[in-house]
Amino acid sequence: MDVIVVVVLSSIVMVMLPGSPEWLKKSSGTMALFGLAGMAVLVILPHCEPLVTRFLRMVPGPETLRVKLIGIGEQFLLGLRAFHHVSRFALFVGISFGVWLLDAWNSVLIARALHIAMPFAVAILLLAGLALASSAPSTPGYVGVYQIVAVGILPEFGISKSAAIAYILVLQAMSYVVYIFWGLPGLWKLKRISVPGVREPVPDPDPVATSPRDGSH
Repeated sequence: MDVIVVVVLSSIVMVMLPGSPEWLKKSSGTMALFGLAGMAVLVILPHCEPLVTRFLRMVPGPETLRVKLIGIGEQFLLGLRAFHHVSRFALFVGISFGVWLLDAWNSVLIARALHIAMPFAVAILLLAGLALASSAPSTPGYVGVYQIVAVGILPEFGISKSAAIAYILVLQAMSYVVYIFWGLPGLWKLKRISVPGVREPVPDPDPVATSPRDGSH
């Protein structure tokens, strides 16, 4: 869903800003295909639970491993079914767009704090470029990747390379501060939460003991 939201926003912005980099246009088109494939998985996979369970039962290894994998698969498919509720899906889409637009506004505020004139549309385009770049294998913390993206996008809209580097360093540092500030308490609280209603799947019973001959069916 994040991919689709980024592609939609970047497509709108690239229509508004004719000077968008060519590499970003091509990357956006490629990610659009991945996003559509992901949406197809969201729609189709929950209807294939028996097939997924049968496949996981054939995984080589100890029975405890298969039981754990089946449990993970059940929880994954349960999460995907949330998208089959129209109101819940619409709420999720709305929140996704809201989060990205809020992130773009935050990017504009940081630019203003550094006395850099950055239009809102350019901020969206920059975030789209960062999101597309971060989907590929990268360095820890995307150090260097963010800087390459910023230098590849911002100078196209009148921001010097030195200003782009300074800006992206501050933006990246601020994101680390936010992640750590909220992430550590969240991680601590998550470890204290027990999820109700989650059960471990029961392995298949002995096929001999449950054969039709002894009337167990």
